[in-house]
Amino acid sequence: MNTYCVILAAGNSFRFKGSRNKLFYEINNTPLVVYTLKTFTSVFTKDKIFIVVNKGISKQNIKLLNNYTNNDLIIGGKTRIESLKNFITSLNEKCNILIHDAARPNVNQVLIKKIKKEIELMRYDAVIPFLEITDSLKIKINNKYK
Repeated sequence: MNTYCVILAAGNSFRFKGSRNKLFYEINNTPLVVYTLKTFTSVFTKDKIFIVVNKGISKQNIKLLNNYTNNDLIIGGKTRIESLKNFITSLNEKCNILIHDAARPNVNQVLIKKIKKEIELMRYDAVIPFLEITDSLKIKINNKYK
């Protein structure tokens, strides 16, 4: 059974407060999404990577994303789950799927390989890695965190 990777890149960047999609802002002269895609193309072939995008994506950004997949880009929905459904309905085979958010570029290649292996061994119905993250920073002042 094939294992595919779907990169969800159809977000609207509401919290980013920028004038354009955060995925295409450059960090060290490289669009954010490229960091994510380079990691996944080191584990999956371009034939196994699918990218879900916004309907109004520019031709320049389409060209950039097409460097990382041999598949047609898939138009996303209004929500992340709708975007994922659009991808799943585009498939015409039973397969395994690894799902990743394009705006999370710090994913580790070793972790992706482990997840892919577990998916392919079919020991589990789902594999969900996570890190415990807090949304706030604390400063230690006079031996107390504030």
